[in-house]
Amino acid sequence: MNGSVTLPNGQTMWWEPNEVGGRRYYTDECAVGHLVWDTACTDVSTLLAAITKEYELNIKEHYERRKEQARPSRSREG
Repeated sequence: MNGSVTLPNGQTMWWEPNEVGGRRYYTDECAVGHLVWDTACTDVSTLLAAITKEYELNIKEHYERRKEQARPSRSREG
């Protein structure tokens, strides 16, 4: 292990060198030693794009749920 950090969610992320001079990142969020990212397999711009898209989809789904909850149900209309 080269280093580690405690994440905002209380879990741990750590990294180590890979065989080609990059790094592998792991976390214990869902299993000890769960691979998060290998820099030799995925470019940082691709990872950032995926994170950005996931954030966008989460926001959209959040507002769609709120809109649905705000609608009166037919059973209450009467």
